[in-house]
Amino acid sequence: MNEFTFRAADGVELDGRHWASAQPPKSNVVIVHGFGHHSGSFEEVAQHLNKHSFGVFAFDQRGHGRSPGKRGYIVSFDNWVNDTRAFLAHIASQTAGAPLILLGHSLGCLALGLYAIRHKPPARGLVFSSGLLKIPDNVPKALQSLASVLSALTPWLPVQKVDVNACSRDPKAVQALRDDPLRYGGAVHARSGAEISKGIAELRARATEIDLPVLIMHGTKDRLTDCRGSRDLHAAVKSADKTLCIFDRAYHELYNDSDKDRWFTQVVTWLEAHR
Repeated sequence: MNEFTFRAADGVELDGRHWASAQPPKSNVVIVHGFGHHSGSFEEVAQHLNKHSFGVFAFDQRGHGRSPGKRGYIVSFDNWVNDTRAFLAHIASQTAGAPLILLGHSLGCLALGLYAIRHKPPARGLVFSSGLLKIPDNVPKALQSLASVLSALTPWLPVQKVDVNACSRDPKAVQALRDDPLRYGGAVHARSGAEISKGIAELRARATEIDLPVLIMHGTKDRLTDCRGSRDLHAAVKSADKTLCIFDRAYHELYNDSDKDRWFTQVVTWLEAHR
């Protein structure tokens, strides 16, 4: 694995990683992580894909992992979209020789979807895993209605705690998340929540503009993101090639859950068919 830095459009230096496959890659997979995570969270995913001769790239969003910024704080969700674009531009010379696949997890799916809508990337397809594509029911309606006000008046107000126990049914995986020094385990702040809500509204309004092949996956027992958001996205995209996989009883981190082999098999099978 090779670590490097790249410069975002506003000059901020962000941290990136590249897991090169031993053989020339069949495709290059770019992973966009979710809230609280970082590129290193996908070490096992990258190694598994490398074994199947797929190259993997990922980066730390600002305020996450080794990238600078206030921990877990989203000033503007446009930064997540623009930084994804800057990262792809930075690695363009390394990914030019093979098809490109973009894979998002959780909030990374929202960034990925908006990036695809706004910038029409030259990708072979998009993979959405446990996407935050709909405001979950556990976010109070009153809080949703006050989001913009709270964002303006008390942007640092903690408004929603992320329950690490909802990430996986595997106790060892949950403990590893707790022990990860680069993972942000704090609350979602008012400003972050408002920015995420704005992003969700745009994606849901413009989802019909996505015409790339898509693989959409979600677990029925995901308490952090709403499975209905993935169903809605699958129904809305105009892609002729679209696959929806619902994992019965699975928690939020499908790649880190007790039956993660199902997720790995589905992803590799889809990647093989789209290279």
